[in-house]
Amino acid sequence: MLRGFRLSCALMAALLPTLATVQASAQAAPPAALTLAPELTTGYVASPAGSEAAPPELTRRRSPALMATGILLTALSAVATVGGATFLGIGATIHGGDNGGAVLPTYFGLAGLAGGAVLAGAGVPLLIYGAKEIPDTEASYVPKVAVGNRSVALAWTF
Repeated sequence: MLRGFRLSCALMAALLPTLATVQASAQAAPPAALTLAPELTTGYVASPAGSEAAPPELTRRRSPALMATGILLTALSAVATVGGATFLGIGATIHGGDNGGAVLPTYFGLAGLAGGAVLAGAGVPLLIYGAKEIPDTEASYVPKVAVGNRSVALAWTF
């Protein structure tokens, strides 16, 4: 126990000067001042002084319906897999030895595991495909109006 105490004291003595310099440098550097930079597409955005923040690109999900279907199928695959494993375990417990009376739970278990694999195989690609973000370039007959500091912009997409 005394040996561990000496080791921890030596470690603290070695690290203490490093911690002191890190703390001193953190106190010496003031935080960057924030200024308001006008952005035509998003209004006013707080950005550090001297940096030009690029306007965020407008995106949307490729297909929220496909994404929701993928989530549902993936969740059902988990339920089917757990149910199949449970039935397979029940079938193995009941079957036990030479009597062949527990064939039905074993078949239900195998069907549940296979169904879970099929549902996961269908749900995950639907989820990934539907959740992909794509640029929002839908046609609009009403202009998008953006007001800046000393400017106004109208944007139509055809």
